[in-house]
Amino acid sequence: MIDIHSHILPFVDDGSDSVADSLRIIEDAVAKGVTGIILTPHALRAGMPKLSKEEYERRFFEFRDEARKHCEVDLYFGQEIAYHPKIVKYLQAGELLTLNGTSFILLELPLFHPLEDYEELFYSCSVLNYKIIIAHIERYYYLSYNDIISLKQYGVMYQVNSNSITGEAGRYLRKRCLKLLKDGLVDFVGSDVHVDRKNDLHLAYQEVARRLSVADADRIFRENPRSYLNIR
Repeated sequence: MIDIHSHILPFVDDGSDSVADSLRIIEDAVAKGVTGIILTPHALRAGMPKLSKEEYERRFFEFRDEARKHCEVDLYFGQEIAYHPKIVKYLQAGELLTLNGTSFILLELPLFHPLEDYEELFYSCSVLNYKIIIAHIERYYYLSYNDIISLKQYGVMYQVNSNSITGEAGRYLRKRCLKLLKDGLVDFVGSDVHVDRKNDLHLAYQEVARRLSVADADRIFRENPRSYLNIR
């Protein structure tokens, strides 16, 4: 399995403030069948450290080298980019990181209120040759199910959190995720793991395989990350 959403790069966001804790999270994920992890620290989110792209990259390579001493796992880099009024400007300036150097960005929408114009944002990103994966689409309560279906017309892809599938995040999110999966709207699953939030990607995989099929689970947890995000 490949985890495309995680907060385990230490000292850069609310995910982990300890190298030892981050290594423990990775070792646990590997033991559960995860072979690749994209590290996606928060970017443009209020209250989080504001580091340069170069500083994020430096810290990633330093941590990756340390992780390789402890376990066999492929680590990749990106960011979970929070919506910001100047997000297009930052993308145009090349100040934000895509997922594993591809054209895909992991975008976090505002958590509590809708954007005024999704079409303008998505179009502006496409003009710059960026493609959008919306992070944990199930968590935006202001989006109705029909809204989620409608946004697909703009060519965006959807990631859901593994703990929403398993029910760890609550009954409502589980029900919503299972319907999204059944209707073929989920493109990726990520753990969104933090030091205080366990990685249960393997349990989500088992649930998808049971409710849909092993082929569907493999497509979402393995094949899509490999084909779209150049994961080995």
